[in-house]
Amino acid sequence: MRSRHVGRRTIIGASRLGLFVLLACFPSGMVTPRASGAQKPNGHKKQGKPVRVVSIRFGQFGGMGGGYTPELHASDGQATLTETWTPMSQPQHANLKVRADLSGKHWQEIQALVDRDELFALPDRTSCASCVDGLDEFVEVKFSDHTKKSVTYAEGSTPKQLKDLVVKLKALEEKLENELPPGWYNPL
Repeated sequence: MRSRHVGRRTIIGASRLGLFVLLACFPSGMVTPRASGAQKPNGHKKQGKPVRVVSIRFGQFGGMGGGYTPELHASDGQATLTETWTPMSQPQHANLKVRADLSGKHWQEIQALVDRDELFALPDRTSCASCVDGLDEFVEVKFSDHTKKSVTYAEGSTPKQLKDLVVKLKALEEKLENELPPGWYNPL
């Protein structure tokens, strides 16, 4: 069987006349991409499958002087907190890492706080506090359709669209920090 590619669709065994008729219908509006099962305009479906959150990263960076900066990575079944000494890792200040199981229920609760449309509507950066020795926070979400979106903002100025998600992520971060050795945050 021969195949012809039309956009992202493959038509198996299409004759030249049938292919011509199909292509001629697109401009006239008789066959629309949505009617043919293509991705919805809001981007929540890909080939009939719902787009889901695959992973979320949340962290801080910037400030003046040395210290640990956190980065939380959460995905289905696991959460990892990495505390990195900045401005750069030094032998006397090793990077610290804690991994923990993340229940399916907890992961679903976190996923439910991500509104894909609102997230993609936000600018990539709302401030640059780290440019003037302040702290910036970021949230990065990866989706099952291989898209991702990262938003950076000044600490304490979380965009309202992310507030509930950030509260949940900070609570998870704090729980994992409690698993680190005593005194880790003040190694001097």
